Amino acid sequence: MDLFNYNLPKPTNIKSERALVISDILELVNGTKGIKRKLTARNIAVFLSPYSVSDLYVFVSKLKLSKTPASMFWYFVKPRQV
Repeated sequence: MDLFNYNLPKPTNIKSERALVISDILELVNGTKGIKRKLTARNIAVFLSPYSVSDLYVFVSKLKLSKTPASMFWYFVKPRQV
């Protein structure tokens, strides 16, 4: 029921700032046109576990500016050869 035509936001299961940023990354990566396999929040969280939350905010801004966020995601999370 709407009181005074005000809609309450839907509750989510997101309880931390890190989970909120990871959900934004998930939307950007899975929203890329031509992607063959969708990622889950758990997979992305494992890939991004070495990075701090402040680094993830920078990463989200880079993904938003990219033409293909999925390819940029895989470029940054691929393992580096030493």
